[in-house]
Amino acid sequence: LEKITIKEIATSTIQTLIHVANDKNITIKLKSIGKTPDFKASKDLVKQVFINLLNNALKFTPEDGKISVTIKHQKTTNMIDIAIKDSGDGIEKELIPRLFDKFYQVDSSMTRAYGGTGLGLVIVKHIIDAHKGKIKVKSKIGEGSEFVFSLPFRK
Repeated sequence: LEKITIKEIATSTIQTLIHVANDKNITIKLKSIGKTPDFKASKDLVKQVFINLLNNALKFTPEDGKISVTIKHQKTTNMIDIAIKDSGDGIEKELIPRLFDKFYQVDSSMTRAYGGTGLGLVIVKHIIDAHKGKIKVKSKIGEGSEFVFSLPFRK
């Protein structure tokens, strides 16, 4: 573990993936609510979480869509919350519990529109669990999805 600045990791990841967003005319906005202090975590692993979640958001958001990344220090729970919300198609409620299963994909048909191994969210969950954090998903068909992960604040 090392001291990290979560906003810097988010900004760096967005810059790495901005060409994908530009190709689809997707707007990505980063918002930090209040002061988010530096805290101890694995910089490389937290960056991997951002990469996987932003890649998914970009993959499932149609052209001219929007993605927001919001960072907030929840003082009452002493957690750093990061929400990545997209304006994609959304995920059916009954499929959400399976999203973190190995090799599971919402569209696993032979004619599926999106590639991938079905391991991105498994890796995300593993990293967050290793940090003693939490992840939750909110989604509505036609309105997009929001992945919120929380990491404990450690000085």
